[in-house]
Amino acid sequence: AAAGEIERIDDWEKNASLRKLRTIVMEDMVHNGFMLDEILLDPNADNSEALQHRLFFKMRVLRGDDVQAKDYAIYFCTNDSYLCATLVSIVSLVENNRELTSDAALYVAIDGRMAPRARELCAKLSEKLEVPIEVIDADTIIPKETKFEAGYGMFTGGHTLADAAYYRIYVADHLASQRKHKRALYIDSDTVILGGLDKLFWIHSEAPLMARLEVPRPEVDAAIRMHDLPPNGYFNSGVLYFDLGNRRLRDHLQKTIRAIADPECKLLFQDQCALNIGFKGAFAPLRESFNYVTKPDGDGDIESGVVVHFLDRPKPWDPAYPGAICRLWYNYWHKLAGYVGSEDALQLYRAANRG
Repeated sequence: AAAGEIERIDDWEKNASLRKLRTIVMEDMVHNGFMLDEILLDPNADNSEALQHRLFFKMRVLRGDDVQAKDYAIYFCTNDSYLCATLVSIVSLVENNRELTSDAALYVAIDGRMAPRARELCAKLSEKLEVPIEVIDADTIIPKETKFEAGYGMFTGGHTLADAAYYRIYVADHLASQRKHKRALYIDSDTVILGGLDKLFWIHSEAPLMARLEVPRPEVDAAIRMHDLPPNGYFNSGVLYFDLGNRRLRDHLQKTIRAIADPECKLLFQDQCALNIGFKGAFAPLRESFNYVTKPDGDGDIESGVVVHFLDRPKPWDPAYPGAICRLWYNYWHKLAGYVGSEDALQLYRAANRG
């Protein structure tokens, strides 16, 4: 009733004191942790940092969360060419989301040939950032007989896809089988992560997967028709939020893996199409800010993004990149150099531009 009275006042949304009072009233109504996330994500709630932190930890206390447990897993999948971008993204993640990363387990999956080098670099980075980073040898979690389709479809200018793009599927299945974490977040390497990622982990959905819907365009429409997917129901695989405790998750991951192995299944966008086939009707849309797409020919307003995703080519580390937003990426590469050393940072950068 009190909240209703506040909402009847003209322009209450513009009055900071009324917004704060309404939020306090709503918070007082909560008797379990499963309503607090609704307040946290309410656009008209008091958005002060103090409130955000209070509600987050209150939610954890009400749920009886174990402070020693790593409830969340955040992981990247990479190869020689993208290892530089992966470590740059991790630097941005940790520097801008300290509380989240202190409460999350970080993983980097890479092929066995590169695993020793990745462990060496991640050890340096872990020591400086004071956040453990575990390297997963992808060869140990993917069946040896597995073959990946690397050639893109007709819309990508002849570029090929690295096997590492498929690792995100197998790592999700691996983490689900371990039952160590409640949720897992996969993030593409060609990203810079700004503050506010913790809000994603406050979201609860009945779906086993959350992902951003693709913007309709001819190639996406072609993939939808090819795989008999719902209209406007095709998602981007650059950021994937898995509910590891969902009973349906592993069934849908297995459907995804079967689509990869099926020679009759022509995947226009490889791993992304496989995921859309596997999770048909079993995913929920993710807010665009958590996979904020920017392209070389249009930088956009990055202040709207939490995960800034550099889609298409050239990438921001490529000297041919035309947009001024590449300065954001180079800023974190410079910070990476401060953590692992200039020589390693330059070697990583050269490998990125050879790939």
